[in-house]
Amino acid sequence: MPSRSSELSQSNKLVKFLRELLLLIRTPPPKDNERSPLQIMVAKQLDHLLPFREYGSSRQHWTKPEGPFTATQSLTQAGFFRTLIGQGVIGNTPAGHNCPSFFSNLEEWQTFEESVKIYGQKYICNKNAYGKTTSQCSPRHADSYWRTSASWPGFLAKYQDKVPFMALYNWLQAQDLPQMGMLQLYLLTGDYTYTGVAQSPTIQEMASIIYHLNKGALKGLQLLGHVPNAATREACQCALKRVISAMLSVQKSIS
Repeated sequence: MPSRSSELSQSNKLVKFLRELLLLIRTPPPKDNERSPLQIMVAKQLDHLLPFREYGSSRQHWTKPEGPFTATQSLTQAGFFRTLIGQGVIGNTPAGHNCPSFFSNLEEWQTFEESVKIYGQKYICNKNAYGKTTSQCSPRHADSYWRTSASWPGFLAKYQDKVPFMALYNWLQAQDLPQMGMLQLYLLTGDYTYTGVAQSPTIQEMASIIYHLNKGALKGLQLLGHVPNAATREACQCALKRVISAMLSVQKSIS
């Protein structure tokens, strides 16, 4: 494991990185000629590279007042369906930035899909939206998403208060959601913590998910020197505490 001084140095780099990118989401953001190389690179792909996911360009479109994440629509079949479409089909695409923020039913989605066919498949489906190429990415999965969304209100009705994070995550894994891998299902669960439908995860739950997903979050913790190459859940949990401490220092510096 790296020394304590090495870990502190890497944490300081993380704080600098976050502070630099926070400027992109503040009002007003830096002018083009005032941006650093990092800011220029990230600004070109906010959906894919910005660490503050809620401020990605697609997310900003989906979270409009008429979108699926309002207090009312987030509880409905149509709201859940629109969220599945956003996560499973049009994430990080031109369609994701330009399509309606809400579809009341499957037919409305199909009408939109038909209207944009002239632009080609890449307009509506990005096979690299979540890093590794996903050959199954296709709007044809919308039928399955609509059928699955019918069970959403009934699932929520089982809980008098917010759904526990892992209960929602595990429920999503048991549904017929073709093309959606574990990372997408985790992101989808996270979406519903922002709406108040689901509880926020505990550090222990996050550590377990990061460990099992073995994706970018784990690689990032390893690059910071907080987790060894032979990762464990316990190491992920300790690393998360360090990262949270670094993020809190950023929050204090801008508040």
